[in-house]
Amino acid sequence: MKASAYKPVDFRFPLVEYGNLMYSMSAGSQNEYSLDMGSYGFRNQLDFKYFRQTDDITTILESAFTANYQFSYQNGMERESWRVYDNISGSLNMYPFKKTDLFIKAGLSISHSYDYSFDSHYNLRKDRYFRNTQLAGIGFGRLRNLDTYNKALRVIRMLRKYVKIDDSVSEALIKDLAQLIYKKDEYKKKYSQIKHAGSNEEYWRKYYYRDMQRILNRIKAIKKNSSFFLLAKIDETTEQYFPERFYGFELFYTIERRERFSVLSQKTFFTASESSATDKEFGHVVQFKLGYPLLSSFHVSLDASFFPADNYGQKYYYFEFQPALIFELSNYFYVTLDYMFNYSFAADGSSSFLSHKISIGASYLISRNMSMVFTSEFYDNLNYGMGIKHWKNNLELKWRIF
Repeated sequence: MKASAYKPVDFRFPLVEYGNLMYSMSAGSQNEYSLDMGSYGFRNQLDFKYFRQTDDITTILESAFTANYQFSYQNGMERESWRVYDNISGSLNMYPFKKTDLFIKAGLSISHSYDYSFDSHYNLRKDRYFRNTQLAGIGFGRLRNLDTYNKALRVIRMLRKYVKIDDSVSEALIKDLAQLIYKKDEYKKKYSQIKHAGSNEEYWRKYYYRDMQRILNRIKAIKKNSSFFLLAKIDETTEQYFPERFYGFELFYTIERRERFSVLSQKTFFTASESSATDKEFGHVVQFKLGYPLLSSFHVSLDASFFPADNYGQKYYYFEFQPALIFELSNYFYVTLDYMFNYSFAADGSSSFLSHKISIGASYLISRNMSMVFTSEFYDNLNYGMGIKHWKNNLELKWRIF
């Protein structure tokens, strides 16, 4: 298998399970040149994700807590604002039929936001909302997690850097290496129980490295130049944090119910007011998701959905299209390119909204648990005849707690 080639193999591991807690802090600036408006701000965010996948069920649980500060200006007026946002969501794909990829889908999402701002004229504004979404439906297909298999590919990439090996690394060897990486936790559990002189904490590595050496010795250049340094570098490579990748597709239909309750309070020198609103939408969603590795270091994904909804008797239609690319330039540096297109309109023609966003990001892994991310984003929308354009730049430091 050549370094640039990628031919997906059957890597259906019995169980893929992990949980990540991630903290990030960022600073950014935004220029809305169509409105002569600009802003800069700071953000702190804590994200948790739990993923578990077997042949019978895929479970995803996610939560996020965000605290933002923003300073903005427009036509001589300045405004400061603070925002606190939290969200928790979960989804299940259940595969009741063993030999097919037909699944039953269920999901729930709950979020809350509190915004507080005041401007240079001492106008005060508070905005709170609660939102929840429930969905249920059926679909076909399966998105399999590529994380372990990609770790094996990164190991081969690292070995090419330190050892002169030829381009013909077999698919079978990469698959065996992926299987060993997958069983790493089994080594920890099994060999930590063995009694021996000294601490049990790292004793499992003796057996893990032994079996890894047996696999890598099938590469002649590795057999001649093997060292503990290489094994340690391999271990470091498999622990590095990269964004998730998936292989396959899902096409599903769900019945979805969305609710939003908001309270708006405003206060000036002369007046004070408070208003509330409730929105409920019920509709049928058709969604398609795709993930495919074009090369060992190049991955494409797509998320598209169509949502006809009813909001208190008024018909609305929502369409969303989001392709994304990830390109790994090395084991420490990768680039992302994302595009998002949104279009929604009322059936009676009373309102419409169209937007598109292009963003490019560059991420550098400072250590196995820390990365620096720079993102530049262009956003353009047309809200029933009024256009808004902005350019946003953001620098973010991410730290994986576990």
